[in-house]
Amino acid sequence: MPRTRKTYPLRKLVERANRITSNPNITPEARNAVFYLVQGILMDAGAYRGFQYCDWDEWGFEAWRMDGEPECKDHYLGDETRRYLYFRE
Repeated sequence: MPRTRKTYPLRKLVERANRITSNPNITPEARNAVFYLVQGILMDAGAYRGFQYCDWDEWGFEAWRMDGEPECKDHYLGDETRRYLYFRE
């Protein structure tokens, strides 16, 4: 019996990866490993649309604006291993 090729939807892959890479209870090494693996898959598929730091999205941007939009944003990015991936369907 011939084997059939199976595919996995990118949406499900990115959703699962984003749950892992945004979770503060997972080690930074594990978050980085998942991030770079899925980022590479998205790049190979021509579907990579970038990423955003979770802390910037959750509180960093507002704090940065309230502090007068200083040139250096490093303090406002938070844990840089917590990221959301974006992709093109």
